[in-house]
Amino acid sequence: MRSEKTKKKKKNLYTAGLIFFVVLFLLSGYMFFSEYMDKKQSAEDFEELAQIVNEQEEAGEEISAHDRYYPLYEQNNDFVGWIRIDGTAIDYPVMHHPSEVDYYLKRNFEKKDSSYGVPYLKEECTLGVSDNCTIYGHHMKNGSMFSDLCKYQDINFYEEHKTVHLDTLEEYGEYEIVVVFKTVAYSDAAFNYFDYITFESPEVFNKYIDTCRSLQLYDTGVRANFGDKLITLSTCEYSRKDGRMVVVARKLNG
Repeated sequence: MRSEKTKKKKKNLYTAGLIFFVVLFLLSGYMFFSEYMDKKQSAEDFEELAQIVNEQEEAGEEISAHDRYYPLYEQNNDFVGWIRIDGTAIDYPVMHHPSEVDYYLKRNFEKKDSSYGVPYLKEECTLGVSDNCTIYGHHMKNGSMFSDLCKYQDINFYEEHKTVHLDTLEEYGEYEIVVVFKTVAYSDAAFNYFDYITFESPEVFNKYIDTCRSLQLYDTGVRANFGDKLITLSTCEYSRKDGRMVVVARKLNG
């Protein structure tokens, strides 16, 4: 009798274990499939947006920034610009949703859930108005979004990619990189570079630049001055916990 109970117990345990592994397998398969579809959809969406902004240029026509990008603004009025670094995968719209923190961190251009998100402007910033605008983008394993910012750890990469293009509805914008540095988030030792939005005085500006330079990976030889318009590009950096790679650039034109 005891032997039959033991056999039954073992059988139940075996069945439960089998069910567990089947469920785990199905769940893993579902997650893998979902991730694959998100990656595929994200790539297709951005390719479609890029085609919209490039089609008239490819036709050989000179076109204003407003005319080039306004079709995207019509689709989503959170669109504020387009960022591009030639020779990299960085070639994306920039969004701004000031009423909700990190709104596009996990949303696509159509405001639907996506782990890729869209590069976005910090909520308190305004392109063309704020002295320093922080733009966030994910560091994705497939090399998309702002992953290529981490290549700026190599000075040779910087030498070949010194310029950031950031266009708005009003103008085509060109920026030269001033400083590249790494820091951490969520730490007492962190440098909250994203808090520097308005420079009320040369002293505040110099404090920001000096702190950036104290963390710099190398000297670019480029200097920024009080009154310059800056952009600060930020993404995750995985050499340490909560690491951040940051690239600061100054506006050249306008």
